[in-house]
Amino acid sequence: MNQTNFLKLILICILLLTQTSNAISLSKLINVLKVEPIGKDCDTTNVSSSISPDKKDVSVLFDQMILEAQANENASSKFTIKRKSCNVAVTILLPPYLQVRVKGADFRGFASMSDKNKAVHKVVVPFLASKGYGYSYQLVRAPFSSSFNYTNQLLGNAKDFSPCGQRIVKLIISNQISLLHNQDSGEDSIFSIDSMDFSLKQSKHVQYKVCSKALAI
Repeated sequence: MNQTNFLKLILICILLLTQTSNAISLSKLINVLKVEPIGKDCDTTNVSSSISPDKKDVSVLFDQMILEAQANENASSKFTIKRKSCNVAVTILLPPYLQVRVKGADFRGFASMSDKNKAVHKVVVPFLASKGYGYSYQLVRAPFSSSFNYTNQLLGNAKDFSPCGQRIVKLIISNQISLLHNQDSGEDSIFSIDSMDFSLKQSKHVQYKVCSKALAI
């Protein structure tokens, strides 16, 4: 290892030990390359995205991530269940000596439901180095009629980072919404996820660590 790379590695290790500056400082070494919607319920006609000028922040707007159930629309069943899903792929460029994992994102949406109804927003992120996945659930119980925002926290194997030495990493964030509408409520129900924000500078969104092979630089 030459002296320049050795000093760089020492600096990264110091930053990783300083938890409050971890994501902000290390994000200077990482860029978002591309954001694209994938999945049966979303494409570029109903999902728009933007990347900040410094290539650290991503904003995604969903035009059609909305479920609606009308009162008494299903006479043959007491309950109506509706679902939609949309995956967002965020491609980032890492230096070879860093690994990353997704911890969460910020979401905004709207719900209008009378009593006896409920809705769920499920987020699934496939692990980058194994066959598992992280997940979170946000349950909205009626009666509820308002916009909402929250930051999800993925459950799963917290040690699962991107493969060591892999410079281009595609993070898949899968959004799944479902609406359980009770016909006895006598009113319409609406549930939507309107936007997602994701930042490489936010420790609540991502976590970094030095690659175990960094000493071989």
